[in-house]
Amino acid sequence: MFPLLSNQKHEEYYSITQMYYKEKDKSLQIRIKLFTEETEFALNKYYKKKLELNSKVEISEADQLIENYLKLKFNIVINDKLINYQWIGKEFEKDQMIIYLEAKEVEKFNQMEIKNAVFTDIFPSQENIVKVEVNNIDKSLILNKQNEKGLLVF
Repeated sequence: MFPLLSNQKHEEYYSITQMYYKEKDKSLQIRIKLFTEETEFALNKYYKKKLELNSKVEISEADQLIENYLKLKFNIVINDKLINYQWIGKEFEKDQMIIYLEAKEVEKFNQMEIKNAVFTDIFPSQENIVKVEVNNIDKSLILNKQNEKGLLVF
């Protein structure tokens, strides 16, 4: 979704999460794209702090707050085990923020349960698109407030 006019607010909200499993490295690489303005609004409301992302006055704990929020709202279960991912970093691209995460020591698997409830408590129309590549097989889900979890079988 892109606004027709730059100063016009849009009423569709979404994120795109891409995950790549590297069996050789036992690594799950995760990339989450969020609109910066929506992220700032949602997290300011959630934490009652002014993050001011991608600015000279961005608060020092912004990365930690974003990671903490993701740990609550974005979960991956593989082989009946909650996957612990680590914060790698973030960067900004135009009006979007890209977050990089990685889970290590992920054993080979045939299915993955994903919960992505990012911003569904703030924006009722939020849709979280999840794309996963495992062993050259691509699968995807669209998760939202009514359906926060999905199962992918490879």
